[in-house]
Amino acid sequence: MVKPTGTAKEYRRVLAVQWAEEGMKQTVIAERLGVTQGCVSQWVKRANEGGKEALKTKPFPGHPPKLPDALVPHVLNALEELGPEGFGYEDQRWTTQRIADAIATLTNDLATVFRTHYL
Repeated sequence: MVKPTGTAKEYRRVLAVQWAEEGMKQTVIAERLGVTQGCVSQWVKRANEGGKEALKTKPFPGHPPKLPDALVPHVLNALEELGPEGFGYEDQRWTTQRIADAIATLTNDLATVFRTHYL
């Protein structure tokens, strides 16, 4: 089963509340949407307390990015210019692991340059 995106989840919540307002039973709504009756009950309660705005998907804070925003253009430029061969790989194939390793190498090198020349 494909998991709904944030927008799809919001749509599902709004639809559930709309159906509940039209008098449909929460168990029927839950069955139609493939969720538990408890979910539907919570969505209806949230909508009653905070309106449709309360049904929006909240962003997950997560970990802050490890790569500072200021370095992103430099790293992307280096990855594009050097390619996998520039990082010691024999072919032109990027994998997520190779990109992660290349970024680690680049950021360590950049950090050394900044420490040496700017701090």
